[in-house]
Amino acid sequence: MIKFDPYSFSWREMERFLGLIFYMEKAGGSQQRKASKPVFKELTKLFTVKCKCGHHNALERADFKLLYDGGVLLCVKCTSQIHHYKEFQQKMVAFFNGGTASPSKTTTLDNT
Repeated sequence: MIKFDPYSFSWREMERFLGLIFYMEKAGGSQQRKASKPVFKELTKLFTVKCKCGHHNALERADFKLLYDGGVLLCVKCTSQIHHYKEFQQKMVAFFNGGTASPSKTTTLDNT
């Protein structure tokens, strides 16, 4: 029996997704970087996270780069790690599951 954690699964999906975008930017040069701007614009709309300090963090390309490179996502006002917040986790799970995920539920899978 294993527990399926939708956040952990979505975290790996986010790493792959961002890795692909950053690889394509590097391999494709300025043309590909220009083409990725609308992607980051949409991600910014989707991933605005309110910190415990009350600041609303609209994530930008640099934030996603930091998340990809170091697994860190910080509030710009108080530097709390906002990727641990339930709001961010729920948005990420919903993004990679078509908006239908319920991250508060844990599913148990039986591999027997």
